[in-house]
Amino acid sequence: MHKPMGLFARDELRAALEKIEARTAKARADPGHNPNFQTQWAAHMQLVAVINFLQGDPQCEGRIADLHRLQEALYDIVLNGRRVRWLMPAPKAGAPRTGVMISNLRGRAAAVVEFLKACAGLTEKEAAKFVARYGAVQRLVPRGKQPLWRIVQDWRQQVIGHAEPSDQRDGFAAMLALIEKLGFGLSQASAQAEAKTLLTDLDAVDAS
Repeated sequence: MHKPMGLFARDELRAALEKIEARTAKARADPGHNPNFQTQWAAHMQLVAVINFLQGDPQCEGRIADLHRLQEALYDIVLNGRRVRWLMPAPKAGAPRTGVMISNLRGRAAAVVEFLKACAGLTEKEAAKFVARYGAVQRLVPRGKQPLWRIVQDWRQQVIGHAEPSDQRDGFAAMLALIEKLGFGLSQASAQAEAKTLLTDLDAVDAS
């Protein structure tokens, strides 16, 4: 029995992505690899795979011209070292803003501090030290002289001290919602173990 053509295309896409993933993992295992180049290359190849998948769908073919532009731009950036003007950030006054993912993850770490204060009976300082010790937060911090726990403590203060929306507040709210969904915090005795579980799920992303 033959599969519909769409399933063949989907299988081919999955196989292509798995091949890219395996090649990227092998390259990243080499201590001398260039992490920026590897991410650029993987993003470019994944985009090529998705474009090939979409071109195989008669309803999508001819409607992805801008994806082709992005593919060409990544090719120029990765292989030719060229700057692509429409991908460059618009100039803004002042210091560059912290990346969205970095801010979001800082908010999530701050929520674990909040959780430990509320459910494990720790002070804010003790909770911040716990997160600094067990969380993958070092990579979310730019180089500086402040103790790591104090920086984590500041993240919580930034969230609870400002009412306006921010990526950090979004991460804070998302982590609290996850805590509620998982049913964590019902027992003070297990709260620290639950906090470690939450911290394990924090992505390690460069703050640079």
